[in-house]
Amino acid sequence: MANPRTFATVNHIRAELGIPYVSRLQRDLVLHYFGMEQADLDQIKGIIDASLETHLASVHEEISDFRADTDRRFAGVDENLDNLKDGVTALEGKFGGLDRRLDSELLDRNNLEDRVRSVIPNLPPRPQRI
Repeated sequence: MANPRTFATVNHIRAELGIPYVSRLQRDLVLHYFGMEQADLDQIKGIIDASLETHLASVHEEISDFRADTDRRFAGVDENLDNLKDGVTALEGKFGGLDRRLDSELLDRNNLEDRVRSVIPNLPPRPQRI
């Protein structure tokens, strides 16, 4: 025997979705009233299942087309990113060169005594540093 809690859960879900609960007696009365047999219901179910499969297949095809379009649109993005990375690397190299040049100029400018001696060569000799 099925778990009564399962039926309560299914009925709760049906109520949430607005699907009315149909007992077996009600279903049998409807079938008798409309003159339907179980085979008719199976045939209707088959038609519905086939249409759902067709619909799902078309949805899958649409998703595949969308994915292909997206891949085609963004195909050049990787190449552009690689070019951009190469450009950034080149800029980093140029900045490094500028830093080295500025450092060397600063070292030259900081050596004030040598600069003054180059302008005034007759100064007394440099003191010895210990």
